[in-house]
Amino acid sequence: MLGAYSPFPAASNTQSPDQSFSYHPHLIQEAARKGIWPGMGVGEPDISNWHFFMRAQETYTISGFANPYFQHGDFDHDGLCDVAVCITENGSGRKGIIIIPGVLDQLHSFGIPPASQTIAEWDIRSLIVDPESGNDQLIVTRGNDRAIEIEWVGNMFSSYLIEEIDDDHHEPALLKKAKELGLWPEGIRYEILWESNPAYMRGDFNGDGEFDVAILVRDTSNREQGIVIIHSSFDGLHTIFPSTESGQGGGITNPTRILIIPKGRVLRPFSDHEPKDQIELTADAIWAGWPGAPYSGAWYLRDGRYHWVTLSD
Repeated sequence: MLGAYSPFPAASNTQSPDQSFSYHPHLIQEAARKGIWPGMGVGEPDISNWHFFMRAQETYTISGFANPYFQHGDFDHDGLCDVAVCITENGSGRKGIIIIPGVLDQLHSFGIPPASQTIAEWDIRSLIVDPESGNDQLIVTRGNDRAIEIEWVGNMFSSYLIEEIDDDHHEPALLKKAKELGLWPEGIRYEILWESNPAYMRGDFNGDGEFDVAILVRDTSNREQGIVIIHSSFDGLHTIFPSTESGQGGGITNPTRILIIPKGRVLRPFSDHEPKDQIELTADAIWAGWPGAPYSGAWYLRDGRYHWVTLSD
């Protein structure tokens, strides 16, 4: 367990998540506000319209050419959650990766000069996290069945070529372990929605200071889309589907996007009538929705069960 672990710095409670939370990881927004993301100065305006912001600052564009296109992990082993994200350099079109540390002191770039490490023309397919050694290490898979491992050594990141990778390398580590323990249904009851990006994400959803994983899936028995959550404690599968027959009920139908709302945020439930009590998150929540949906909301754990809240604008 990471003694000083905090999934994300506590965000400002002056806005609802719908107003201040974009389709990209929270640490990216924090890095931009602090002025360490290229093109943004300290104290620049709020960037809730992320795509407009990316066009305006004309340095990097966050790109979905890999799935997942970002990963959370403690890559520099300091007890804080970092984020690695795929980017394209505007103008040159070069692709690469940026790691934003949880301490928010600098960016670490790979494949885009000037960079701490440069590797020519990465054919990036996915970002995965290898926690087997007890420390999170970032694995970048490539189209030629090779991979690059980015590891924190001493006080800097180094990259190494991996000649061979497992056939199931694209699956999150907790899912592999759940299969070994017999927690995952045999056969193909749940299909991972690889057409969504990210198809899964890591976060501390039960507040124990360890990374869990939330996976977008399709139930092959009825074609319903939902979320399966695996805690690091392997206390069973937590299935979330709109129909109560498939799991914990409620929520948005057939979600195609999931993101993290970080611990410390205050959720403001939507109500047509009387105001509802606000919800202060004691662990990361899972935002769920799809483009053009009439509403969105979040799943959060309370009293051993995941609850849905529709969020106000």
